[in-house]
Amino acid sequence: MDKKKIVIIILIILLVLSVGLNLFLFNFIIETVKENYCNTQINTFFNSELNEFTNALENTANNQVESKVIFGNNQNNSTNSINSAILSIGYDSLCDKYLTKKIINKIDTITNSNQCSAKCGVPQDSCFSALIYSTDIPNGFHDQCVQLPIYTSFMPKESCDLIEGYSIIDPRDEIPFGNYIFRNVAQSGETYPKMCIYYKPFE
Repeated sequence: MDKKKIVIIILIILLVLSVGLNLFLFNFIIETVKENYCNTQINTFFNSELNEFTNALENTANNQVESKVIFGNNQNNSTNSINSAILSIGYDSLCDKYLTKKIINKIDTITNSNQCSAKCGVPQDSCFSALIYSTDIPNGFHDQCVQLPIYTSFMPKESCDLIEGYSIIDPRDEIPFGNYIFRNVAQSGETYPKMCIYYKPFE
């Protein structure tokens, strides 16, 4: 084989490798842009839903008014995943592969005065924090202070009236996406809120 043919073969190989590398880099850049776009939408959802939920909870605890809230803002299915909750904010097909990520929602009781001071701005021995996060999503952790009195109780089902179609949950265990009704069942003269958290999954 003469040198000319060898040079041509080498050039063809280099061209193929160059095209393949460029395609790989292009796809990598596109996937990175898509991931950042989807994560931004998810984190926006986290913040808005957490604010709505905690505001309703605080209103009921502090003002003894019944509150209703849709956590997840979607009526189409009942699974505790991004798919069940964020379709309503314009989530599109670019983000399909992110729709199965598990989201954990709950209320934590913090018993560290320094943490309470930093989170709630009040130097008290204990406080409540609402969490919503996914370990699968970059920066997918959001928490905020819930302005409830220290000795707020979340009542078991035996202490709450029945509402058809709803069950009683303890938000310190989990806050699944769905429909909620909050009631403060503390009697006149009782100092601290006694919260009944009614939950009904999306249909």
